[in-house]
Amino acid sequence: MSVAKESEYNGKPLLGLHRNSDDPLGFKFGLRKAQLILAHIDDIKAFVEKHTKTETATTGHAPDIARDLGA
Repeated sequence: MSVAKESEYNGKPLLGLHRNSDDPLGFKFGLRKAQLILAHIDDIKAFVEKHTKTETATTGHAPDIARDLGA
């Protein structure tokens, strides 16, 4: 299951998204990118849905991240 962890870099808050609790890197972003993501959350959801369907049709299974997110 994916995990979100807050941290800090140079006094600025970061949010890290990890595939699971053992994933040391994941990807991290700050407040401005988080605000940008929220402004475009519907576009992101449509992108995931579109490409999850494409990959499922091509390979016969969904990508790992789609399973992690419950898609």
